[in-house]
Amino acid sequence: MDTFHGDEHLEVLTASPREAGEVMQTIHAWDSDGHNSHWWAVRLMEADLFRDLDVFDAEHMLRAVMRSGDSQIARLQQKILEAVKTELDG
Repeated sequence: MDTFHGDEHLEVLTASPREAGEVMQTIHAWDSDGHNSHWWAVRLMEADLFRDLDVFDAEHMLRAVMRSGDSQIARLQQKILEAVKTELDG
């Protein structure tokens, strides 16, 4: 839902955290505000979620990505493995 305050455009979000979490699990879903997983990824990047992860959160995300059998995750798995190779090669 969008609203305007003077010249400023404000977006009012009505989706619940649970709904957004479900949307983030697939590329074929939208929340009640019409946002998909890509929109949420951008929004959370802008909110510095990924920068602010502690080592345990990063470890859990790496584990989840590397365990995934989803073909759409393969590119990210390859990026992770390339980063590991760079570290190993010094």
